[in-house]
Amino acid sequence: MRNVRVQDLSKAVEESGKNTNQLLGELHEKQKQELKTQEELECLKNALRKEKEDLMEVKSDRDRIRSLCEEKDAALQAALLEKNTMEVRLGKLSDLASENNAKGNKTVIVNQSLQKLQDELKLRNEELHKSEERAKRLTNEKVKILKKSYEQECNALKLQDIDRKNEQTAAILKMQGAQLAEFEALYTEEQVLRKR
Repeated sequence: MRNVRVQDLSKAVEESGKNTNQLLGELHEKQKQELKTQEELECLKNALRKEKEDLMEVKSDRDRIRSLCEEKDAALQAALLEKNTMEVRLGKLSDLASENNAKGNKTVIVNQSLQKLQDELKLRNEELHKSEERAKRLTNEKVKILKKSYEQECNALKLQDIDRKNEQTAAILKMQGAQLAEFEALYTEEQVLRKR
């Protein structure tokens, strides 16, 4: 009977050792997995930080372009107003030239003034055309920057979601590791009690 009891105890100790080794192996595996997850989490945090920096840069570019567009738009409006004013003056001078031609006096002076105004109007039209081209180019650049900004905001949101999921996984692994350590401690305590 005593032999049977010793054999049972030996089997229990052997089984207990196997269980302890298995638990230790699982704990080690969980710790490795937790470390890997933490490293991945750190990489994602760095990527997210870089995305945020890029996004701030794009927003800064967008604000700069917006400011330039507003300036160019104001200059364009001023040029249009000046062109309209000159066209009105040109119309008045043409009328005056017609009257003077009918009267036959001061034709040369009026024609010179008319020519000067026409030259000035031509110059203003060229400046206006250049301003319109610059405004188009700035608008296209603004659209590109806004598109890039939108894409980066989407990428940042995706990274934040991945970051959140990885943090949840890390927390679960940590909790499981703690439970395994607790089981191991209980198991060791049970072995000590059995030996007594």
